[in-house]
Amino acid sequence: MSNVILRPKIRTILVSQMISENEARSMGFDYAPSVEEGVRLLGSEYPNARVAIFPSGGLIIPMTPA
Repeated sequence: MSNVILRPKIRTILVSQMISENEARSMGFDYAPSVEEGVRLLGSEYPNARVAIFPSGGLIIPMTPA
C-alpha cells in the first residue's frame, strides 16, 4: 500500500545537511542551508506570508503532477 499526497504548486524550501542544493532543485524544491536562511529568503519576498515547517520532512514524500 502506498500513500500519495498531491499538493498545489507552492514554493517549498528544503533544508537538509544530507541533500545538496542540486538534488533539492532536481526534486522541484528550493534549497536553504539552514531554517533561518530559508525563513529569511521567504520573509524578504513575502513579508505577510504564513509558513509551515515540517521538522520530520523525511517522513513526508511530496509528489506533484508532472
